[in-house]
Amino acid sequence: TRFQVIGPGIELNGNDLLDGNLHHIAGVKRGTTYELYEDGSFIDDATSSGNPTSPNRSGHSSIGYESSFSRQYYHDGIIDDCRIYNTSLTSTQINQIYQNTKP
Repeated sequence: TRFQVIGPGIELNGNDLLDGNLHHIAGVKRGTTYELYEDGSFIDDATSSGNPTSPNRSGHSSIGYESSFSRQYYHDGIIDDCRIYNTSLTSTQINQIYQNTKP
């Protein structure tokens, strides 16, 4: 799992989740701190004062795709029930969402 924010240089790496099961992934920006959650549990965080920008600098965000110079990487799997909130969720809220939506 990877949560990457271009601009401030944030890259949080989680666990290898290639086990054939669906997993709940959450990335949160809280002020200058970025957090990664897997299956309702906190994994890692990092802090940066830089401003986030998109990889292609056109203002677009992406999920399941990364462009790095001349290479492109696509997620080879299922992305389901993708949500973007206009507020930073707490760890309790993230865990509740995971508990209510896990297969």
